[in-house]
Amino acid sequence: MRFYLDAHMPREATPLYLRRKGHSSRHAVRLGFADRDDDFHYQYAKSVKCILITRDEDFADSRRVPYHKHPGAIIIAAGRSASAADVIELLGKVLRLSHTTASLYESKVIAHADYCIHLTGQNEKQIAYL
Repeated sequence: MRFYLDAHMPREATPLYLRRKGHSSRHAVRLGFADRDDDFHYQYAKSVKCILITRDEDFADSRRVPYHKHPGAIIIAAGRSASAADVIELLGKVLRLSHTTASLYESKVIAHADYCIHLTGQNEKQIAYL
């Protein structure tokens, strides 16, 4: 899978983790996009056809950030004090549930400590991690 990591994601740990799992990623800070707004990150991920990964829960709002014909998003709902290891652990749990890009396409996954919420156009499903 291909991912775009916004500036809220750990800069070193997340790309390394994804690479080890066989995925490719682009990080906003490495691309020089650290100070860009949410709309920019959303549009950039869409333009390069990457699934957006963020810790910014503003992306969960479908009115502000529509996901029609968008590769999808994973929103890591970990508090600001969460360590990089905590963030990576939640991301790993989501990726184990979402084996293919198709399962994430045009949807959002909001990852919490014990479960995630998978949102699609008209459907919202709470899923416990395996």
